[in-house]
Amino acid sequence: MQGMRFAFFYALAPLSALFLGCAESPDDLAPLPASDTAPAAEASRVEIQPVVRECPADLPMDAYNINDARIDEEGRLSMLVQYGGGCREHEFTLCWDGRFLESYPVQTWLVLHHDANGDMCRALPTVELTFDLEELEEGYKDAYRDDSGQINIRLQGYDHTLPFSF
Repeated sequence: MQGMRFAFFYALAPLSALFLGCAESPDDLAPLPASDTAPAAEASRVEIQPVVRECPADLPMDAYNINDARIDEEGRLSMLVQYGGGCREHEFTLCWDGRFLESYPVQTWLVLHHDANGDMCRALPTVELTFDLEELEEGYKDAYRDDSGQINIRLQGYDHTLPFSF
């Protein structure tokens, strides 16, 4: 009989760990929005965020991977980003230091900051993030006194250069 209890315990232990995994409170069990669980959100559901010029130095920099990035014809940068977590809402901020590297065409670096808000879960959600590049366009127009141009955008942690024309 005692051997049967041990077998029953060892059979239920992995299942209970699966269900109790990372929940710290009942709020942690709330379902995430569809855009946090789907590989890519539909365009109608994607929130467009601005690029932030001169971000504070203390912004969190939790781990993430940029799987893909592109710039559409409307001057928006979309990225497929994967990160560890799944139990809390994550925040992303795309920062630009306001500088251009002198080349032809000019180049600039953008840095994506990620705040996991202490999420220690082990899922690997992939989200689509979209940012309006108007701040870069206005910065270019102010610096070069030209209404049109091209900027080669480099993203920290992404190996490809993204040409942005306006």
